[in-house]
Amino acid sequence: MTDANKYLNTNSNINAQKLAENKELQKPLIIESVEVDKIGEDEKLVLNFTSTDERLPLNKTNLKTMIKAKGANTDKWDGSQVTLELVNTTFNGSATKGVMIAKVV
Repeated sequence: MTDANKYLNTNSNINAQKLAENKELQKPLIIESVEVDKIGEDEKLVLNFTSTDERLPLNKTNLKTMIKAKGANTDKWDGSQVTLELVNTTFNGSATKGVMIAKVV
């Protein structure tokens, strides 16, 4: 018999619910690496962190924040520290919570 419950939370992407519930994700996170990953139909840059297996796919807003703070060469992002915050946003016309990079050091 296979226990289907173990497949419920296999997604390691940081989302609003995870950020709200996990205090460790609310602390500054150090970027370990940046990779390209296919998410749905799109390829996105994804931040991997030193202190957690959770990762952050970059939407356009967060990507612009990283480029403004650290430049377009993602090799220079490793070791940078980011702080995430919950924000009110709209997705497909509905109000929801989202994850925003609030600070980059």
